[in-house]
Amino acid sequence: VKIGQVSAIGLDEESRPKVTLEVDDDVAISSDSSAASRTAGLLGDQFISVELGAEDDALADGEAFQFTESAFSIDKLVGRLVHD
Repeated sequence: VKIGQVSAIGLDEESRPKVTLEVDDDVAISSDSSAASRTAGLLGDQFISVELGAEDDALADGEAFQFTESAFSIDKLVGRLVHD
């Protein structure tokens, strides 16, 4: 279910990836939710998957997810299988 879109991709002050999301106004994301970069199918589009938490408090504008997961790269996996 689409709840928003990526509005910016860049690096933070420590040169770590930073993705900014615009979430629909009618969606509340609990403060203990997690976010991960995912791919639809083997060669599909990339998207941010949000796993909702159980907390009553919601993230406010500008707040960051406390729990994130690194992107899985099918290209790297195939490369390892072919070259190892």
